[in-house]
Amino acid sequence: MKIQRRFTQPGIDPLDTIDWDRRSSVIREPDGTVVFEMHDIEVPKSWSQVATDILAQKYFRKAGVPQPDGSLGRETSARQVMRRLAGCWTDWGRRYKYFDSEEDAATFDAEITHMLINQMAAPNSPQWFNTGLAYAYGITGPAQGHYFVDPDTKELTRAKDSYSHPQPHACLPFRAPVETPAGKIPIGRIVHENMLGLRVFDRYGETEVEAVAFNGFKPVYKVILENDDYLEATSDHRVLVDVGAQHGWVEVGSLKAGMHLVQRTDTLLYSLQQLLAKPFAETRPAHIEALIKGLRTTVESAVLEQKQATYQLLAVKRVDYVDEEPVYDIQTQSHTFLTHNLVVHNCFIQSVEDDLVNDNGIMDLWVREARLFKYGSGCISERSFVPIVGRGLIRLGELFDEVSRNR
Repeated sequence: MKIQRRFTQPGIDPLDTIDWDRRSSVIREPDGTVVFEMHDIEVPKSWSQVATDILAQKYFRKAGVPQPDGSLGRETSARQVMRRLAGCWTDWGRRYKYFDSEEDAATFDAEITHMLINQMAAPNSPQWFNTGLAYAYGITGPAQGHYFVDPDTKELTRAKDSYSHPQPHACLPFRAPVETPAGKIPIGRIVHENMLGLRVFDRYGETEVEAVAFNGFKPVYKVILENDDYLEATSDHRVLVDVGAQHGWVEVGSLKAGMHLVQRTDTLLYSLQQLLAKPFAETRPAHIEALIKGLRTTVESAVLEQKQATYQLLAVKRVDYVDEEPVYDIQTQSHTFLTHNLVVHNCFIQSVEDDLVNDNGIMDLWVREARLFKYGSGCISERSFVPIVGRGLIRLGELFDEVSRNR
């Protein structure tokens, strides 16, 4: 590729052309309790305090970054983040011969850096967290079972670590509850037990789980709402937000205090109906049986009158970093589900056969993944094959079943 300069000049670092500032970022509870605090943060003077807070609280790498005294710590400057992102993308371009010349590579690096630091463009949230950690700091992390097509061999290859070939996915921690007519079920259990076909609540009614995925270890955030309800998810997981006359999808990493999330308010009624419909194991006194029968009739009448889902809007108080944890996701027929009755989107979990060029093969997956790329979603399913030492290729769904039986 040939890259033209539009904002930069040869030999001049874009980061040296702006004025810098040192700031603090502090988040407090209504009672004054400090829940996040960081000082001496280096950002451009032109950045707002909100941009400073988002960078410090969400996008800085929090461990493993070489410090001036030789110790390891966290990122403290927007310079580091821009170098990490633009430098990594440019390095990949150099290694795999994307650029016609070294001059084109240098131009690409400078132009991308200029656009990032001046807030003219930005990648999706997973890039801020993962891209460049191996390139800039030598942070690799344990292998998470990810695969990538090696540009040199053109073969599907198991990644040796977490960050040399990062694969960001939108997902939730094991404990995050998925709302179902039978009650709350942790998403991790749904994945581990391969609960395909499970009926779950979604944005408008009910739907079924079509695929499940374990997505490795990712940073998890907690979105705390005005009524102290909350949801936990990775920064790139999309949630339904009220934007005036309509609803729209926003990544957790882009949520700000005052935004309103959409929560269904009618699911308890349907869960209660299913509970009351189950026969009781033991005989109960006549007055208790009469009470249950009356309650059942009342609930069934209420369900019949409930013509459509009902909702309430809850304002975001703050978004807190939790920890780096194992995370999971499901795909439903409607591509939405509820956690703590809050409407969230699923990731798109694709199947890829062990074939390079034919239908449903690896190259076919590239096309499907490109169409889904804007959603920041991963591509794996219970139908996907994984290589097991001594066993050959095993479908992921079969592997989950085997693990579940022998737990």
